Amino acid sequence: MIVGVFASYKVSKVVSATMVAMGMVIKISLETKVSMQGVQLTTNIDISNPTESSMILTSPFVQLFHKGENLVSNEVSSKKFEIKPFTKTRLPIVLNLSWQQIQGLLDSVNISFPNNYSSIQKVLWMYNNYKQIINKLGLKVNYSTYANGINHKGSQTIKI
Repeated sequence: MIVGVFASYKVSKVVSATMVAMGMVIKISLETKVSMQGVQLTTNIDISNPTESSMILTSPFVQLFHKGENLVSNEVSSKKFEIKPFTKTRLPIVLNLSWQQIQGLLDSVNISFPNNYSSIQKVLWMYNNYKQIINKLGLKVNYSTYANGINHKGSQTIKI
């Protein structure tokens, strides 16, 4: 009898955790900051918990891709966050693209510099036109996280 009650309790906990995790809503918004080193992309992962139960979420793993090639990602972390019932939480993940990386991708979108541009002139041109470049590259952000032990992943093309 006790084993049956314990098993029922465990099953109900798993079902509850699954329902909370499945009710979670994840949205990605992007902030950019440009410097002489390159473009800093902050992927803000907004998590909504519209349920009556708390949710435990692992720190998201975020990767930035161009045509299937992984350009940059954050460190894998086992850090956990509690998302309280009926709340929203924002987890910012910072990814950096250097001007050298960006310049290496320009041929794929048919952007080239005049032959007489120096390295400094190329960086200045990219600095002034970084939004146009990022949008043309069609970069894709992939994220993965665990909510109450259930894997969630998604992908979004970057537009700034």
